[in-house]
Amino acid sequence: MIEGGYLVTNAHVVHGSNSVRVVFPNGLEFLDVPVKGSDDLMDLAVLGPIDADIEPLAFKDREDLDIGSELLLIGYPAESEEFPQPTITRGILSRFREWDAIDMTYFQTDAALTGGQSGGALVSDLGEIIGISGFSFSNAGFGLVASAGDLSAHVQSLIRGADASVLGSRSIDPSRGTKLHRIEIDNLWAERIFLIEEPVGSAIELTVDGVADAYLTAVDPFGNALMFEDLELTGEESGGFTTEVLGRHYVAVGLASGIEGELTLTGNVNLIPLPDLDDGTVISVGDSIAGNVDTFGELDYFLLDLEEGKTVEIRMESMNVDAFMSVDFPEARVDQEIYDDDSGGGIFGTDATLLYKPIWTGTHFLVVDDSLGENTGGYLIHVADAPGATGAVEIPPS
Repeated sequence: MIEGGYLVTNAHVVHGSNSVRVVFPNGLEFLDVPVKGSDDLMDLAVLGPIDADIEPLAFKDREDLDIGSELLLIGYPAESEEFPQPTITRGILSRFREWDAIDMTYFQTDAALTGGQSGGALVSDLGEIIGISGFSFSNAGFGLVASAGDLSAHVQSLIRGADASVLGSRSIDPSRGTKLHRIEIDNLWAERIFLIEEPVGSAIELTVDGVADAYLTAVDPFGNALMFEDLELTGEESGGFTTEVLGRHYVAVGLASGIEGELTLTGNVNLIPLPDLDDGTVISVGDSIAGNVDTFGELDYFLLDLEEGKTVEIRMESMNVDAFMSVDFPEARVDQEIYDDDSGGGIFGTDATLLYKPIWTGTHFLVVDDSLGENTGGYLIHVADAPGATGAVEIPPS
């Protein structure tokens, strides 16, 4: 908690929520604390304000620390208690890492970090709050912690209500939830996502119907698959599940084959549309844009105009997802689609890069996602001319 009664955490901790429950180690509890603002690219969120008789803490820029300095990491790893106590682990500053695209410095530390410590505090041996944890790095379990010195200005922007995120506002309107939705889907990559907010133990029944060959899937708040229905080539697909954990569940509807058309989705509970601000965005050669994997397993597609024979370099970088890209074009064969997973390097070695020499002039589909479907969060896409570049993927001719 910082000055003004505001709380700072990671964006992925409160992903998809307009308000959250907050508890303190002394048993103090606050229900429905508003999410003031979030930035999925930086993985930063601000909650509140709350009125609590607790001394606020200040961020301290300690990018001047020596390698080997002792650090403490405070968080809630693997917690399931209703009123948990924090865990403290100790390590050293192993090195600094930089994400130049957003001018962010990260402390790398061998202080143990695991699931549940996201949004926790990295503390110097003087008790200074010098970073907000969020990532586990490599099989050795290094923590990668965003520097408070770089986060401070963005925190204040979110408190002021400014749109500090290059991704823009991605708020959800629960009032749009209904039990019936008519959906128009015009390509294989255009999924439609809906949220379900129901108590634990709720029996959910879903049906999608139409002339197109559709599929119907659902995952829980942690990305665990609950159903996948694609039995018929056309017509009705039905399925259901029972909610076993508290939180938002996600339903996806898309095309299993290339016949576009209108679908009707119905459920026995309200289904809240989740707008996808990335799908269908037009990118030109020379552009750099930001996007967001909004839910587990979600695909984003962009429209990219390319000229036959003119090689381009396409890069996807992220601290949040394991970047995966593919390029497709209308009526392309399976062997003419190209893709990349980890050729782009990056801090985690999971960025993606493609050198692509088109065999066709026109609008291509650039499709991106998290390669394992296990993470959500922001990413950057860069498209540039690459004349004279060698090593472009060879595409079989039509």
